[in-house]
Parts: sequence; C-alpha cells; structure tokens
Amino acid sequence: MTRLPIMFALCCLTAICSAQVQAAKVPVPDDTVADRLRPELLPLGVHVGAFTLFPDVGVQAVRRNNIYSQGQNPVDDTVTVLNPRIQLRSNWSRHSMIVAAEAEAGRFLNNSAENYDDTRLTASGRITVSRNSGFRLAGRLASLHEDRFSADNRQGSSPTRYDQSSVSVGYQHNRARLTLEFDVALTTLDFDDVESVAGTIDNDDRDRERQSIRTRAAYEITPDLKVYAHATLTSLDYTTPLSAVTFARSSSGGEVAVGATFDPTPLTTLDAFIGYAQRDYDDRRFEDLETPVFGATLTWRVSGLTTVTATALRGIEETALNGAGGLVATRIAVGVDHELLRNLLLHASVFRRETDFAGIERKDEDSGSRLAATYLMNRRLTVEFEYESREREFLATATPQDGFDTGAFSLSIRSAR
Repeated sequence: MTRLPIMFALCCLTAICSAQVQAAKVPVPDDTVADRLRPELLPLGVHVGAFTLFPDVGVQAVRRNNIYSQGQNPVDDTVTVLNPRIQLRSNWSRHSMIVAAEAEAGRFLNNSAENYDDTRLTASGRITVSRNSGFRLAGRLASLHEDRFSADNRQGSSPTRYDQSSVSVGYQHNRARLTLEFDVALTTLDFDDVESVAGTIDNDDRDRERQSIRTRAAYEITPDLKVYAHATLTSLDYTTPLSAVTFARSSSGGEVAVGATFDPTPLTTLDAFIGYAQRDYDDRRFEDLETPVFGATLTWRVSGLTTVTATALRGIEETALNGAGGLVATRIAVGVDHELLRNLLLHASVFRRETDFAGIERKDEDSGSRLAATYLMNRRLTVEFEYESREREFLATATPQDGFDTGAFSLSIRSAR
C-alpha cells in the first residue's frame, strides 16, 4: 500500500526540481524554504516584562488504517488530537532562556483503550561568559506513550507509557577560527507495566539511565570549509539485575568521528562525518557491538522557491527485544520543500531504514513517505493537510512474521497568539 505514495512523492520531487532548474534566473537565497523567516506571518506573542509569551493550540483529525501496526486483520479508526502549547522567551541582551510546556491528548472514536495524554516541559538557556564563550543549559520532563509502530512494542492491551527526564550542561569557546565544545548529559527512562491478554507485562527491564560526555572541535579553514572532530563516551545503567531469566542490559561505549562542512557548488551545502562506534555489555549473553558510523546532510537550493534535502545516518541504538543487547540502524531520506506561494508550503519526502539487531536473527526494513501542504493564513492561523505512510518488512527473523503497513490522513488547524 505504501508503494503508490512513494512513487507519487518521487514523481513530485522530479517534476518540481526540473521545473525550478528551468525557471531559475534570479540569485538563490542562502536559506532553505523550511527554515526561512517570514516576519509578516510570525506570531507577535504577548510581552510580559523582560519576556515574550507565545501561546498556541492545535486541533487535528487523523484517519488511520492500521492503529495497532499489525500484519493481519488491520483495524482502522479516527483519532482527534488536542495540542495546546506555551513558550516563554527572554528578551535579555546578554543571556537567554526559553521555557516551554506542551500537552497532547488523543481520543480514538472506536478504540478508547488507545487514548493517550502526553505532556512535555522543556527549558534551555545560555549564560554568556564573554564575547567568545558561554555555558549551555537544558532540561526536559515528559510523560509519553510508545508508538505501536516501534519494534519494541510488546503488544499490550493499551499503549506502554513511560516517563522521561533529562538534563545537560555544555560549554563553548570560540578562538579565532577554532571552536571547542564540551557537553555532559543525563537521561532517565521509566516504563510503566501494561496489561495484555496473557497477563501483566513487566517493563522494569527497560528502565534505564544514560550518561554521556561529548567533546567537539571545529576549525574554519575558509568561509566555505569547516572541518571538525567529535568524541562521545556513553554509559547505560539498567535497574533490572542479572538473573537466569532476565538480561543485564547495562553497557558502556563510545564513538569517535571526523567530518567537514563545505559547499560543493554555490547552490549546495554538505555536512558529512565518518567514524567508529562500539558498545560493551555487562551480560556476556549479549554480543558486543563494533561498527563504522557515518552521517551526511546534503542541502540543494534548487531555487529561491525549492529546497531538496538528502540525509544518511548510521549508528548504534537501544532495543528492548528479548535476546538483543542493541541494534545498528542505517537510515536514508530525501525531502523536497516548495514555496508555491509566500504562505503556502508543499512538502514531499521518502525514507528507508534498515535495522540489524545484535545477538538475534532479526533484521527489519522500514520505509515510508510523507506529503504535506501548509497554509499560513495569517499570524494567528495555520492549516495543514498531511498524508503519511510507513511499512515494515522482516528481512531476516528466527520466527517468521508478516510485514505490515500503515497510513494516515490528517487535517490540523493551529491558532497562535
């Protein structure tokens, strides 16, 4: 079912790009369509002393054809999502701070067990030490639910809920063409147990704390060429102890990489790195992971009205699948943003992700596409129509499983102050 949208998206990309190449006869801006500032359409907010308050609320209607992400007997339903948000930004001349709160309430028409209420609270800021250096601070508290499409989904009678908290502190120093960065981060995940037809699913083996230290150095050789290197040390501590039936998923590892940001042509920008990552697990039943890693983002400003972005990323990630300590995921994606009118933006993208689970005979291939049209009516009102499809195929698995696909049409309206 996802083949047609993917083919349609690719045709749109080709048609738009070809038309713009033929029509472009004016200088192309350095920004992209998606990131471009449109001052006449930006919300003004509410000034509160030395801060500006930006409240907004969105309502979305979504029609999904496979709400449980299953290969047989898919169930369709309509979900209404209410999404209020509020953001407080400082107007200080030297330092800066942003605090944001968001809630998302989803209500299904015929399957109320899938209803969810998510909340997020984030804060970030910068303390300027001097003209060339400063500290970065960030924190996050969230209560979320796990997507049914997740490979870690344990098929509970309702979505698995979890709490997430994180805090990070960083320091950046600029000296002439050299930039040095240092960051320390701590993230905690706490998963709730969930009921199923076979009884209670104990998710305590997924609770974990992630600690990381990252350093990065970048040097600007020319205005169009910057080289960099980064190194990260990571420690994962799971709360469940080792036993004959449970796994000790705690691990430690790191990643080193070198890369560069440069402009291959006046209309393109490439940021790419290559490196090596490894992960050692406390439980000897798990296979330790060692793999090359890479990442790249190519931005092509076809014209002032069209931007093409291609990305590729490979790295080590976590999983809760029984018998697997971790996974290596490789993802590629291509997207096009087109400014049909100053206030009407079109988007089309496709992606493919291959997931190789370490220690078990399982390899997944996910693919999908997204089409969207965003109408910025004025400073206060935005309307968006979207179609998204995703598909999973099991390329290799010890227990044969049917692949599945999902699709969703949505219409959303957002009002801002």
